[in-house]
Amino acid sequence: MCEGGWRGDVGSIPGELGGLGKVQIVRLDGNKLTGEGEWNPLRSGNNPAHDAVESGSIPEALGALSVLKVLAVHDNKLTGSIPRELGGLGKLEQLWLNGNELSGSIPGELGGLGKVQIVRLDGNKLTGSIPEALGALSELKVLAMHDNKLTGSIPRELGGLGKLEQLWLYGNELTGKGELTSMLRGISAYCDALFGDPLCVFESLSWIGACYGALAQVCSWFVT
Repeated sequence: MCEGGWRGDVGSIPGELGGLGKVQIVRLDGNKLTGEGEWNPLRSGNNPAHDAVESGSIPEALGALSVLKVLAVHDNKLTGSIPRELGGLGKLEQLWLNGNELSGSIPGELGGLGKVQIVRLDGNKLTGSIPEALGALSELKVLAMHDNKLTGSIPRELGGLGKLEQLWLYGNELTGKGELTSMLRGISAYCDALFGDPLCVFESLSWIGACYGALAQVCSWFVT
């Protein structure tokens, strides 16, 4: 295990990491990585890496790590767009890209992550609409996209995520309260707006953060 997380480290990713051919876990989240790292994730062989990060942007080459189960590069200063190649990581179970400065749209190719259970894209500068393809993530339990610049309506396809436990959407400019209400048919939801708390508690879903943008200057009950 190679760990460098939660220390506030500053600097580039050491090129020597490229020689760790059997590494299974590399934790580089929670740092302030700068400069140009030299780590080539493809040198890690057939072993999954917990965190695979490169300063600057997320390298498209990560999409070739066919056995990767966890990709956690959160809380750094990564920029650029989310590579659509990540949608080919068929064994990925957790995707942590939150807390960076990623921009552009969410690639629909992420709908190909058939085994993913956690997708965290929150706290970036993502724009565009939520891809309907995310409704195909049948194993998904946590979907966090709050605090971005997303627009458009909430796809009805998200209502088919039968295993979803947490849905976080606030802090965007999404529209279509009707779509959200339809998704939650027969379920009561409450958002406590007293302190701007974005959490909504449901019977079947553990948490839904649905107080966002133009939809909810004041949170309300959704009962159908």
